[in-house]
Amino acid sequence: MREASDATFIRQCFYGCVRYAKMLGAFTKTMYHARGGDILRSDRDLYTVYAYLLLLRLDELGWDQFARLLGANSEQKMLPLMKFAFDERVLDDVMRDQWLKIYDPPWVDNVLASLLSWRHEADDLVARYEDEVHLAKLGDDEDAWRVAIEAGASVKGLARAYAAAKAAARAAGASAAE
Repeated sequence: MREASDATFIRQCFYGCVRYAKMLGAFTKTMYHARGGDILRSDRDLYTVYAYLLLLRLDELGWDQFARLLGANSEQKMLPLMKFAFDERVLDDVMRDQWLKIYDPPWVDNVLASLLSWRHEADDLVARYEDEVHLAKLGDDEDAWRVAIEAGASVKGLARAYAAAKAAARAAGASAAE
């Protein structure tokens, strides 16, 4: 760790995940129920930490710092989390009711209002992640690439997807030669 503040932040996150385990557990359990096909059970702790940061530390961190933390993982892992966390229907209809069994209504409403105040930034990030995940899945399908380019896909996303497709083609060629 570079600084003592990094160590302090990590300790605070660990403590927060323990302190709010019921709240975060309800969040991750519901997320796995809603998006189980998109996420791995082995990533449960990862999603718990990100849920803590989203729900309880986002105002303190700010969006830019949080987005940098998200960048430590693949878009494919972070996309289901972000879509779930900013789904107002799920938050209002499901999460709020579960959290009210544990916490006071004003506190729960404050947490939800704080999270949803970042909705615009989250929508932009989700759109970018969706583009990049979609482009990575195109592989070497030329027709799909042509459609993506015509639709205005990002250059960065195209470059990543193209590099992934080339790597996959090399790997397939190497395995076929064996």
